[in-house]
Amino acid sequence: MRRGSLRYHLLHFWAGLPPLAPIAIGQGLWTRRNAVRLPPVLEDTAAGVQPGTAAGNVTGILSEDETPLRLLVVGESTAVGVGATRPEAALAPRLAEVLHREQDRPVSWQVVGENGIRAGGLAQKLRRHRDLLAADVAVVLLGANDTSGLSSVGRWRRDLASVLSLLGERCERIFVAPVPPFHLFRLLPYPLRWLLGHRGLALCDARRALARPGRVIVMEGEFPRERRYLATDGYHPSDVAYATWANQIAEVIKNNPLNSIVEVPPQP
Repeated sequence: MRRGSLRYHLLHFWAGLPPLAPIAIGQGLWTRRNAVRLPPVLEDTAAGVQPGTAAGNVTGILSEDETPLRLLVVGESTAVGVGATRPEAALAPRLAEVLHREQDRPVSWQVVGENGIRAGGLAQKLRRHRDLLAADVAVVLLGANDTSGLSSVGRWRRDLASVLSLLGERCERIFVAPVPPFHLFRLLPYPLRWLLGHRGLALCDARRALARPGRVIVMEGEFPRERRYLATDGYHPSDVAYATWANQIAEVIKNNPLNSIVEVPPQP
């Protein structure tokens, strides 16, 4: 059994669950009751243009010869910027800023997301907002709520496949981010952090089966461990983390142009 594989993490989760469940359940209830709850800084369907607009307001004027790169960011709390201190620090506008700077062209960005949503719920939301899904580049941010909600691997894979299928109807390239690293979240005490860490890593590994050469790129990467990369709730990304994440994703996008055949690229 490969260390770090889906089977490896599921084995550790299920082996540890019976003896640790009584403690972990109590810790989960305490955490839910006492956790700091940060609000989203973007609306569920926020949009903008880089350069020239404030986050959430599409009013930028482009000349006729400027064709913007269309960026779509979909997903859970990180898609709507929970943990960021202001709208322009969220991932979508940050990534649009980096892509604009690197590609020297305007970038129009669109978000379709919701704080607390799972992959199945996002698929339903995307069906209701099909008119917003046309994009050159789509970034999928999911997994935290499926991990904490103990979605089965089979359900996670089916729901994520539904999300990717809907995006594939109108998006040229789709980049799937790693599942958030529960084993690094300072908010969570042990052994709850250990159990959810293995659960999240199992879901993260399960994404790889959905990669499609040149179309669906499953991103990999290690998350920084320094405290400054976590927001004040000890759970969501901070402004610094969103900025770092935007640079990492932009690098992966650059290394995987349209018609690329790389399936699972490395992430810095």
